[in-house]
Amino acid sequence: MQNQIKLIIPDCGTPKISEAFGYSTRGVPGLDIVGVGKRGRVLKEKLNYINRKIGVKIPPKRYVICLSDEYMEKVELGTFRWLELPCLLLYWSLAEVINISNLDSCLCAGILSTSGDIIPYRLNESNSNFFEKYFKEGDKLIGLCDENFVSQIIPVDQLVAPKLKIAA
Repeated sequence: MQNQIKLIIPDCGTPKISEAFGYSTRGVPGLDIVGVGKRGRVLKEKLNYINRKIGVKIPPKRYVICLSDEYMEKVELGTFRWLELPCLLLYWSLAEVINISNLDSCLCAGILSTSGDIIPYRLNESNSNFFEKYFKEGDKLIGLCDENFVSQIIPVDQLVAPKLKIAA
């Protein structure tokens, strides 16, 4: 199985868009996150910890998630944390934990705490203009929003509930 997702990187108020892609094979079971150096190891361990903590069973396959992009090397640690939720959703889609086989047209950002809380990206009046071109292309945002943007949003709680808690 393979999949990809568009990453929202909130950078000083002006978001940037990148992509993550991944695949699963019958190789040696485990998760590899490549393209971000040492940060990949920390992210991998965090995803494994959260899965164990909330009791998510991952089929024993090899999973690879790639965040390789020239911009990734410049992303600061606080901003890098916004990539945790899309990586988790990509991992879960590859492992068929969530029933979403096509993340190609999804934009996502969110921070995961080790206690199982999610701080998802929120679409609002101040940042909606940036996403207009993506919405015109049929992309949806996985996150939170106010009632003005309901048609462009896939509510994150529909994908992760009751596994994780949304910290609003």
